[in-house]
Amino acid sequence: MNQLLSLLILIPLVGGVITYLVGRFNKEATKYSALSISIITGILFLLTLTKFNIKIGKYQLVEEYSWLNSIGSQILLGIDGLSATLVGLTILLTIVAIGMSWKKIKKKKKSYYPLLLLLEAGLIGVFLSLDFIIFFIFWEITLIPMFFIIAIWGGERRLYASIKFFIYTHLSSLFLLISIIAIYLHSPIQTFSIPVLTEITQTFSPQLQLMIFIGVFIGFAVKMPIVPFHTWLPDAHVEAPTPGSVMLAGVLLKMGGYVLIRVGYMMLPSAIDLAMPILAIISIVTMFYAGFVAMGQEDLKSLIAYSSVGHMGIVLFGVASMTVYGIAGGIYQMISHGLISALLFSICGMIKKDVGTRKISKLSGLAKETPTLTGILVFGSFAGLGLPSLSGFIAELTVFIGAFSTWEIYTILAIISLIVTASYFIWMLQRTIFGESQLNSKEINWKIEITSLIPLIILIIIFGVYPDLLFDYINPFVKLITSI
Repeated sequence: MNQLLSLLILIPLVGGVITYLVGRFNKEATKYSALSISIITGILFLLTLTKFNIKIGKYQLVEEYSWLNSIGSQILLGIDGLSATLVGLTILLTIVAIGMSWKKIKKKKKSYYPLLLLLEAGLIGVFLSLDFIIFFIFWEITLIPMFFIIAIWGGERRLYASIKFFIYTHLSSLFLLISIIAIYLHSPIQTFSIPVLTEITQTFSPQLQLMIFIGVFIGFAVKMPIVPFHTWLPDAHVEAPTPGSVMLAGVLLKMGGYVLIRVGYMMLPSAIDLAMPILAIISIVTMFYAGFVAMGQEDLKSLIAYSSVGHMGIVLFGVASMTVYGIAGGIYQMISHGLISALLFSICGMIKKDVGTRKISKLSGLAKETPTLTGILVFGSFAGLGLPSLSGFIAELTVFIGAFSTWEIYTILAIISLIVTASYFIWMLQRTIFGESQLNSKEINWKIEITSLIPLIILIIIFGVYPDLLFDYINPFVKLITSI
């Protein structure tokens, strides 16, 4: 039995401890330790991909270790097309977050970088766990480092934002736990194995599936988040440090989409079938609401936060279509949005540090002051509004092609919402990059930060012009789960 998957979790977990110990002797060395460990994790992931058969949609490289046998729980790890893409995204954005922390994080470094690595380990654990107990442990672990990252290194209202983040996400997790327990208690086999329970739940009555789905719905609706469960997100983003926003928007929100597919769609198909029209309506409301609210934001970071809400609405719309194209497009959107949002939040933080403000009304003439940062902001905005040849366009196009065969009218409304998305991005650019400058750029050296953003820019372009690089992993998984 290989141990690649367990090593993907253990390296950042143990590495976090090592980084903390390094920091006790040399605070400056913590960032080098954290970066080295994340790069090692990335190399191990690339090695894992060489052993992953992209033509097979089922779980691969499965690892099984004895644990709580008395209740039917064991350490069970596996990887498929869905988890492979999300693990890769997690590792990449962790490296980006460390790069964005290089000069920005100046206090309590010996605690900050270990927390970032703990967050990485928790996220990878969520995506690789095939046992509900292990899955839920990692699910809750991710809350701890993000809470402290916001509370200690965030903005002026960081305590309020961190507590609100923790309360919302923790309470929603309890509803998810109730659903997990309900699945376990109604199973004729005493097990928490996700692959086994996925087959068993297919036989549950539609009424039972729907009752279980309510808890699952609250769990993923808050995490994604979708309207009206989104109110914690703007505060968390605005107050979080830039690396925290990168991880929050780039990966943590994808945990909601992951549960929607892994538990909602795969385990409770009858419930999804019954809830499908409601989910479609909620997703469209989310797209329009987030778009119009984003248009009224004065804080650039808040605008990007609301854009994340709207883009995750597209994910929900794709999965709710219950078609191969719709679900594949939804997964593609999760990866694409992870890259684009990380880029936008990073450049937003760099602009704040360079010119001293994030207020859109005060950023007039930005192009004259910081042409490089402005160029990246324009690129990220075009990617966010779905410009053809960039990854966001492919994701949205695939979702709408898949959904059109299920709901023609709903799909037309969803496409119209993209006009709102394009409007607030273009209006933001018009107010920031043009006009007379009243800014005072600090001429900051951005070599390390810009370097960390290059992989995001390259992948946004590559996935926009050659989407099969990603679809080759996604499609076999989607075809498998839609054929069940």
